[in-house]
Amino acid sequence: MRKKIWTGAVLAVILAIAAVAVSPYWALERIKRAADQHDAATLSAYVDFPQVQESLKTSLHDSLRKQLNRQSQNPLEGFALALGGWVSDRMVEALLSPQSIAALLRGESVSPLEPSGNPPATVPPPSAADSSGTSTQPAAPAPASSGPGTSDNQRAKLSAGYEDFSHFVIRVYRRGQPDKPVLFTMTRQGLFDWKLTAIQLPPL
Repeated sequence: MRKKIWTGAVLAVILAIAAVAVSPYWALERIKRAADQHDAATLSAYVDFPQVQESLKTSLHDSLRKQLNRQSQNPLEGFALALGGWVSDRMVEALLSPQSIAALLRGESVSPLEPSGNPPATVPPPSAADSSGTSTQPAAPAPASSGPGTSDNQRAKLSAGYEDFSHFVIRVYRRGQPDKPVLFTMTRQGLFDWKLTAIQLPPL
């Protein structure tokens, strides 16, 4: 009897450790599903918006600084540097929404600093007809993510793994820019729960 109790206790401990270890992968699967299905409410529950806001500001400030350093001969450099903080703050406002975060997770470009390979999730496709109902241009094909879900061959490639016990890093390799992944950092909340706390945009 005691042997069975001891075996059960050991098994329970092993299962608990396994659950703690795989918990970020469960959270990542729910986040991916929410992004693919445009489920803003579920995605928002996994985002710590104040911390993500600070990480985006830092990332955009760094990108602007590096871009201006490469254009050191530009006579407007000083003026651009003065406005850099204001510009990046406005860009953070545009990026800090469940729709934009979902678009980044799907591998779409949503930053004004990046080439517009894919339209932002917050911008509707152009209408194919005017107010009178007459077609003014050929209907544009629906984007890959416009349906209720995104299939595996449409979803951007990603890799994920532990940085340390409390941090889990996701790299999203965007379509058309495989060498410039977007980095998402999730932070452990307790033992089993995780929240997205940082987004690092790639250098321009």
